[in-house]
Amino acid sequence: MDKLKEQLAALLITRQVIGNIKESLVPFVTEHLNLARLCAAASSQRHGREEDNRLTQGEVECTMYKYEGTFEDYLEMFIQFGYVVLFSPAFPVAALCALLNNVVEIRSDAFKLCMIFQRPFGQRAENIGSWQDAMEVMGVLAVLVNCALIGTSGLMQRLFPSLTWGASVLVLVLLEHVILFLKFAIAYAIPDIPGWVATEMAKIEFHRREAAKVLLVLLQLSVFSVSPCERQCWRTP
Repeated sequence: MDKLKEQLAALLITRQVIGNIKESLVPFVTEHLNLARLCAAASSQRHGREEDNRLTQGEVECTMYKYEGTFEDYLEMFIQFGYVVLFSPAFPVAALCALLNNVVEIRSDAFKLCMIFQRPFGQRAENIGSWQDAMEVMGVLAVLVNCALIGTSGLMQRLFPSLTWGASVLVLVLLEHVILFLKFAIAYAIPDIPGWVATEMAKIEFHRREAAKVLLVLLQLSVFSVSPCERQCWRTP
């Protein structure tokens, strides 16, 4: 268990630090070097002419990296989630490390989108898609793995020395079933959309329908206010 703790600490912390440097710092330096070369080339081409040497936004973004999507960001969070929930008995501080990394990650991702990558086009999405299913599966696996770690680490024998090996296995299986039941019960009890969000969405939908009705009435009034001659002129090619 101690060796697993050391390996998890080294992997998690190293991955977080190197990931932030690789995502933000290295592309930022590379992009500024490319921008400096572009400015130097533009200045040499305009030498002797009185023109504005400032680059346009389009010229600046030509030197930036193209944002390929959110897959890498989701994958990074998914792997971090796995480190936290799968081996929490071995390295309980992983949750704190993940929290600190997420605080930094929020600002580093904002910096990355604003300063390093080209402006991405927004796309509407109802939810996070298949990543939600992957997180659910990871949560179930976490219960199984954590119960197995508790059983193999000798914690049950230290807490209950009188238990036999078979009784320890039965206790762990019962514990696993209880935790899974609580997990699914809580997931069922808590709605995916909070009540206040559902209320606001209903208000927006109501106002949208009312606006559509008003627009339809105005269109009908405008049609009836047109004289028959004008209607005949519109119908004739």
